[in-house]
Amino acid sequence: MTAITLDEVEQRFTQWRLTRKAGDKIPKPLWDLVQQVLPHYKLTPIIRRLHLSTSQLRQRGLLAKADKPTSPIPAFVTLALQPPPATQPCLVLERHDGVKLSLIAPSMEHTHLLITTFLA
Repeated sequence: MTAITLDEVEQRFTQWRLTRKAGDKIPKPLWDLVQQVLPHYKLTPIIRRLHLSTSQLRQRGLLAKADKPTSPIPAFVTLALQPPPATQPCLVLERHDGVKLSLIAPSMEHTHLLITTFLA
């Protein structure tokens, strides 16, 4: 027995669709042909070219029902996050002549002295 090709099955489906009456179900001999080509072709070209759906194939028992995932999906994933780096206060002073003084984390005791000296 020679294997039937997807082209041949497509031609038979096309011929049947040209001669069928509205509401006719796909006849068993055509389903038998689909079953013959399933092991030899990928599923997507079969359903596209024969204008079928995966649910139709499942209803006929030609496809296994979708299984649940084999590995369990974790309900929650814990991530260890580092705290953001501490920010340091920054003081920027600018005089009327355009000179700028930038200080990172100045101590409070020196801040007043720096401001009065810089702006004087």
